[in-house]
Amino acid sequence: MPAEDFYRALDQVKDTIDPHKTMIALTGGEPLLRKDLESIGFNLYQRGFPWGIVTNGMNLTRQKLDSLLNAGLRAITVSLDGLEDSHNWLRGMTKVTGMHWKR
Repeated sequence: MPAEDFYRALDQVKDTIDPHKTMIALTGGEPLLRKDLESIGFNLYQRGFPWGIVTNGMNLTRQKLDSLLNAGLRAITVSLDGLEDSHNWLRGMTKVTGMHWKR
């Protein structure tokens, strides 16, 4: 979603919610792949929204974390996956043949 569309949606609900009591979680795809993540986060912070991300953590470096914290990041959830068999088992998937899985 383009950042401007996101801001427009927030501006449409700002009179019906208290931004200080509404956590915004940026999820995937993978939010750390966005080049504008800090800008979006800082914009949320300026609007009064606490914000966080849900990430696989693969692109999270100390420098990136510091940058996100400076942009107002208040929460981070790291989603850990296991090996393919255990990952798919956890999600209720069963192996049908070869590399094919189904629910």
